[in-house]
Amino acid sequence: TPTPTPKATPTPTPTPTPSNSGNSWLDLLKRLFGLG
Repeated sequence: TPTPTPKATPTPTPTPTPSNSGNSWLDLLKRLFGLG
């Protein structure tokens, strides 16, 4: 019997280090969605 393939564990997203502003993660989201 074939061995079942192990589930791929999702890599945890590292917490972005705040540069200049404390809402750097918000800036990143804005950039991702093109809102900034």
